[in-house]
Amino acid sequence: MGTNYELVVFEEGQIFATSLLVKTVVREYGLQNKKNVYLEKNEKKRIVVKCSPGSPYHIRFSRVPPQTHNVLASLKPIQNCFPTGKIRVLNGKLLAKKLVSILKHTPTTLKALKDHCKLR
Repeated sequence: MGTNYELVVFEEGQIFATSLLVKTVVREYGLQNKKNVYLEKNEKKRIVVKCSPGSPYHIRFSRVPPQTHNVLASLKPIQNCFPTGKIRVLNGKLLAKKLVSILKHTPTTLKALKDHCKLR
């Protein structure tokens, strides 16, 4: 999801193969939309994504017992979830993963970044 920069769009009924894929897509969604989304509940059969406390926004992924995949079961609109300065899903490790591929393919940017750091 993170290397090809596809726009993440959620629709009810979407199917995800694993819970790890759901978490990755939710992280990418939070970064792309600059929303402070977080996983509120993470159980074996249910994953709930919330925005800010008090906001009616939520996404619920569930897994029915005979199935091994997660389905987006419920989606409330994001219009009431405002961008904030702090994004919970953003950390140094995730940012490094995203920047490494960019810096590998553009060596001039890497050289300019090194020079800028040396001057500081």
